[in-house]
Amino acid sequence: MGFRYRKSVKIGPVRLNASKSGLGWSVGSKGVRYTKKAGGGSRTTISAPGTGLSWVEETSSKKQQQSKTVENVSHNSKSTDPKNSPWSIYPAKMRKQAKVSSITFIVLFLLFFFAPAILILPLVITGIYTISRFVKMAIYQSKHKDEFTTNDVKPIVEAAQNTITTTSIAENSEANTTPFEKELISIRYDLEHRYSKAEMDDFFERNGGQEPSYNKAGVAVMLWWLSKNNPVTGYVPSYFYFNYGMHFTEEVLKLNKLGLLNEFQLTEDGVKYLASHSNDVDNHRDPDGSKRASKQNAAIYEPSGEIDLNKVKFVDFDRLSDKKFQKGLSLLEIAKQLSKEKEYEKALHASYEAMMIGYLTPAIFKRAAISARGMKDYNLEKEILILADKMTAQQFVRDSGSTAVYQRPEWIQNRMDRVEQLLLKQK
Repeated sequence: MGFRYRKSVKIGPVRLNASKSGLGWSVGSKGVRYTKKAGGGSRTTISAPGTGLSWVEETSSKKQQQSKTVENVSHNSKSTDPKNSPWSIYPAKMRKQAKVSSITFIVLFLLFFFAPAILILPLVITGIYTISRFVKMAIYQSKHKDEFTTNDVKPIVEAAQNTITTTSIAENSEANTTPFEKELISIRYDLEHRYSKAEMDDFFERNGGQEPSYNKAGVAVMLWWLSKNNPVTGYVPSYFYFNYGMHFTEEVLKLNKLGLLNEFQLTEDGVKYLASHSNDVDNHRDPDGSKRASKQNAAIYEPSGEIDLNKVKFVDFDRLSDKKFQKGLSLLEIAKQLSKEKEYEKALHASYEAMMIGYLTPAIFKRAAISARGMKDYNLEKEILILADKMTAQQFVRDSGSTAVYQRPEWIQNRMDRVEQLLLKQK
């Protein structure tokens, strides 16, 4: 029979009904009631109380009418495929968010009467989020109007057949399709709503029809991505198409046949392949090599001298020489890398060294403040923020004139407020 869910909440003359099919509602009294079904249809009921007489008129949604037409054309019995659901036209992630938020809102609404003071804020936040999900679905529907309203059966049947063909799944019956193949079909469906088939085919044609089987770098990147992400619940990146010329679902099937994947999991051979092509992954994550260079430079960086912020002088950044600019940029990247490794004192020295050559950007001051915070030296962080504010003000006056009104940047003000709080706690 399967899992069922139904919950009904009455608010005055309006009743909300939540189920696996979605959210429906009805309004009216005993004699007259209008119901909007979760599946998209509606029902109007007019009755004479006490007589047993009533008049009922039901209408089906366009999606339901369309599904019935497809069934008649294909001579199949009524399908239990979830893709025949009225929700199926929406991407899986969007459907899941709408259903979960709706159910959460109803549960919070029921509990609200028992603990209003505690649940008022979660209820409001959940309500706003739920409304935003349905607004997003409405926007999606308006952008894909043809898919929701078309009465032409042939393109729908062909689209379903093409989806199965392009993923190398010949069978179209529920019994012959494995859970893994269903997931591939669903992923393909979502991807083709993001990037049209015509758009992808045009890309492949312009790039000489790249063959993923010969694209060693692309294979390594896909294995690396799958080792960290689940394509069923995650967001498949566009770079598989537009950087490597790879149809994601087709490539997953190929890698399964090659023994590098077991469904979406790396096999032992897949792990070995990824390890032997680590340079391809590094080049993908850091195309210009700047991240790797900063990591190497951070490993050998040794601070020199003492930090004295009073020695930092205002320098016209626009007149900084190319050599000093590149040096300052390199020191900023070194400071970032050292911060990641929690070498906050070294990171602070690298930031200070950049300031001394005139590399006075907001990023270098922010990095220095972060390093001081990591050292829990809040007085030093305050000094850095005061210096950043002074330098920014001088730059503002130079660019805008002395009559202009200077306003402290938001990032400085926010950090200053926080550091004042931390200093008070220390006392």
